[in-house]
Amino acid sequence: MTVAKRAWEWLRHNALPIYAGLAVAYMLIPIAIIAVFYGDPVHPAQPQFLALTLLGMAAVYGLRRLGVRAWLPYIALGGPLAWSGLVLAHLHPALALVFIVPFMPAPRRDIALFVDEDEVDRMGEALAREVTAIELIAARQAWWLRGDAPAQGLRAVAGALGALVPPVVEDRPLGDDVSRVVELLGPRRGARRDGPLRSPAARTT
Repeated sequence: MTVAKRAWEWLRHNALPIYAGLAVAYMLIPIAIIAVFYGDPVHPAQPQFLALTLLGMAAVYGLRRLGVRAWLPYIALGGPLAWSGLVLAHLHPALALVFIVPFMPAPRRDIALFVDEDEVDRMGEALAREVTAIELIAARQAWWLRGDAPAQGLRAVAGALGALVPPVVEDRPLGDDVSRVVELLGPRRGARRDGPLRSPAARTT
């Protein structure tokens, strides 16, 4: 693996924390400058009270070392200490959780923002094809109820569905309709495919 590819893989899997850190710094730096250099002259900053904020950070660090996974103890214990320290120091208390959140544990489940899997990978291709077939049947029913032609790019799809699935005039089981539309979708992923939808005539040739 080349150096460039390794760098890209590292960035792809670490981009979210990097962007989140940059966003926090982008907001925190100007607020800190305003708080320190443009404070209220009537109530000047009292930095000695920031010891309470440091105490709150030490408390949540202890929770992290103890392996506490719930987020509430971090907020309930460290939040008031950090907030009180900033208020007494005459600094903006909105920054209180900035000192607490970095010590909170990350979620156990990856949000999978940069993984290569898609919905088909997650639910399985067979189920994904059935869901797609149901959505297509619903679209076919909507076109029939409205009584107008679909958009130009969807007319081939509508024609194939119309020839295969009759409109739902009264309640009936739709299992056979779903099976026919699943077949209409063509081969499964990885197999040879002539197009996104094959017409009934193309399937017989």
